[in-house]
Amino acid sequence: MIEGEHIVGDTNRGTRKRKINTTSKERKREIRYSNLDPDLLNFKNNCDHRSKKFECMELLLADIKIIRQNFYNDEKNNKNAQDNKLAQMMNVKEIKRQRKRKNGKSHEFHTEFYV
Repeated sequence: MIEGEHIVGDTNRGTRKRKINTTSKERKREIRYSNLDPDLLNFKNNCDHRSKKFECMELLLADIKIIRQNFYNDEKNNKNAQDNKLAQMMNVKEIKRQRKRKNGKSHEFHTEFYV
C-alpha cells in the first residue's frame, strides 16, 4: 500500500443507515392478530339490545369463546385468513330506500353480521 492511500470500505465501523428489526415487526403482527384473552377473563358484554332483531343477550359466554377459538385458530394468525372468516359471517345488501344523511350523502349498502 502506498503511503497516503486509503482503501474505501476497509474499516469495519458499520453503517449509518438504521437497520430494520424484522423480528419486532413480526412479533407486533403476531400480537395484533392473536387471541390475547383466550379464556375471556377481561371480556365485557356492552350490548344491551333487548329486541328480537338483535339477539345479543342470548349469546352465552361459552358460545363467544368457541367463536373466538375458531377465529384465532390459524397458526400464523394471518390477517387474510381472518378477513375471509369475517366475510363468511356477514351479508352485504343494497339499500332499498334512499334517505339522505345530515351531510347530504345517502348510504350505498348495509351489512348484516351473523354467527
